[in-house]
Amino acid sequence: MYATNSLITYEDVSKYDMTIKVTGKRWYWVYEYVDSKKDPLSKKGVVRFESHMDEDMKQASLKNDIAKYKKSDPNTYLLKVDKRLVIPTNTRIRFLIKSDDVIHAWWVPQFGLKKDAIPGYVNSTWAMVEKPGVYRGQCAELCGAFHAYMPIVVEAMPKDKYAAWYASAKKAAAAPKAKIGTSKEALMKAGAEIYTKKCSACHQPTGTGVPPTFPPLKGSKIVNGPAINHIKIVLHGKNAMPKFGPDLSDDEIAAVLTYERHSWGNNGSVVKPADVKKAR
Repeated sequence: MYATNSLITYEDVSKYDMTIKVTGKRWYWVYEYVDSKKDPLSKKGVVRFESHMDEDMKQASLKNDIAKYKKSDPNTYLLKVDKRLVIPTNTRIRFLIKSDDVIHAWWVPQFGLKKDAIPGYVNSTWAMVEKPGVYRGQCAELCGAFHAYMPIVVEAMPKDKYAAWYASAKKAAAAPKAKIGTSKEALMKAGAEIYTKKCSACHQPTGTGVPPTFPPLKGSKIVNGPAINHIKIVLHGKNAMPKFGPDLSDDEIAAVLTYERHSWGNNGSVVKPADVKKAR
């Protein structure tokens, strides 16, 4: 009886002070802060950002050059990110957890919290952190080749510091994204950065892919063919590839496609942001 009551209380998410949506993607997390308590799944987060593994740490691990990280702070090896999830202390937070591709699991051991992120389904759980600090976790479901590169870092702040952080994050989220430009040089430079973060895990830094699941981009008929076909696949996804239309701007998609179409010996056309906008 007592165990049953405890489990029911633990799973009850009807009482909460704020909602954060957590979306698992290959291989990073997307966090969204929802202002409204009404139907949060139908609303896009007021503050929304991606959280990727720290790129220097990732590259060092891929090159098996990890001694400096293990020596300096073994507790953070493979557990550092470019953007942390920030939460207020002493606040009951409801997490809505889902996936856009395969099954992931959002796991923060110190919270006593682990929930699967399942495509087409929304799991819910909650946490209330009393002590300010940095809490680390990782994906706990084998989700593919870069499963080990999907850490979670949560920073809990006192409510006043959190309020200041949220105001700043909200202002930054509302600001228009800087334009990349339309020259081949500008698109290539930005595209290389986006490709490294978004595409290289599946299609490899060399563009050779991991056939048959992740086809090569080097010498690809799609990449070297009409730009419209290339744009549509990136916008809407295909097979194991997720759709990037909701996450990337017209400028960003134009940049990464231009990079792919002019790398590894490919000889495709330059893709302009206007081309992507038209294809949407």
